Amino acid sequence: MATLRASPSPGKRPRSSDDGTSAGTALNQDVSKSNIENDPTTEPIRINMGRGLLIGGIALVGAIGFLVVLSRSGSGHDSNPLASTYISRTLSSPYGDISQMDENFASLVDPPDALTETGIFFHIPKAGGSAMEYMYGFCFDLTLATEVGGNPDFVQGIDPSELSVFSTDWEVQMVNVDSTTLDGLGRAKKLGLAQSGLADIIFTSYIHQAAKLFSPLYRGRVFTVMRHPIERAASEFFYLQDASWEETYSPETKSWTIQEYAASDCAEHDWITKQLLGTWQELTEEDLQKAMYILEDKVLIGLIDRMEESVDRFNRYFGWEESPDKVPCAEDMLGHKSSTGSNSHAHPKVVPGSDDWEALAAINRYDIQLYDFAVALFEEQGILFEDPEDEES
Repeated sequence: MATLRASPSPGKRPRSSDDGTSAGTALNQDVSKSNIENDPTTEPIRINMGRGLLIGGIALVGAIGFLVVLSRSGSGHDSNPLASTYISRTLSSPYGDISQMDENFASLVDPPDALTETGIFFHIPKAGGSAMEYMYGFCFDLTLATEVGGNPDFVQGIDPSELSVFSTDWEVQMVNVDSTTLDGLGRAKKLGLAQSGLADIIFTSYIHQAAKLFSPLYRGRVFTVMRHPIERAASEFFYLQDASWEETYSPETKSWTIQEYAASDCAEHDWITKQLLGTWQELTEEDLQKAMYILEDKVLIGLIDRMEESVDRFNRYFGWEESPDKVPCAEDMLGHKSSTGSNSHAHPKVVPGSDDWEALAAINRYDIQLYDFAVALFEEQGILFEDPEDEES
């Protein structure tokens, strides 16, 4: 296993930690605002934006202009009901308890800055996230922050007091932090992961807390892959019956029905909505609106049942390209040529409208509404990736 000194990936420069915050600030402390316009380090960075994000920014500006036109015309508004909502919500967040996400995660309508921003993947379990990790690490040769960076088997001998990049046995570059736990995120913040520019993608399920890694000067750009909550819940139920390597391994549930599982403490209740908001309290309609705001303004949406199109959008948005010597690695990894991907887990399907389906729906009603909203956003965001030539024809 090779270990590298902390240095940015090719094409990225080391980032100054002078962002108006202390690298040792506790994870639960608010990040102070920086005056971006007056910071002399930002001028050359903004002049030298990454090619992929620059193109994405141009497309975003055009798309938002298009949505504004739609929202101002009666016929456009009728045919595109999300347009006016999108414009009004992106002006400012009305929700104080998600203010750090609002400040530290880049908006889809913000001008992109590849050299001061880091991709952050909101990892939703049983929605293709593990395949995304391996694909971008191995097939695209990107440097990742995942749970591997905190595994003693991999980081033995690496100085824990500073950030480093090491190579795994399967030839993936990793930063020596665990971004999948709260303690790991706290350490990543203390060491200045966002400012370092070492990670191309940070993978985490704690997306609300991960906002504290960043600041208005060094922001995260969020993307995710979503799956229908009932299908995801069923997959989780069957998976944890066999996954002895997982902390949540539950062999006792093998004798349970889905309805028994849904009525137990083992089942997740509106997991995605609660993770976005950083809460495990009972949800309200206002909470759902907050989660919708986050998705709409901050998150580039992917869908597991449209994975090829989703990955194409991610690659174009961030300017990522598969390593030429590894093609068709990504296609094989995502299972495009077969009925299953590399991390799939075969299990019986839950039939829509069945008692099992309704039992899972009863404990995921906010997640279902959020998913339906995300599907609509996926269609809306498609305009950012339309070829102007196709549009003219």
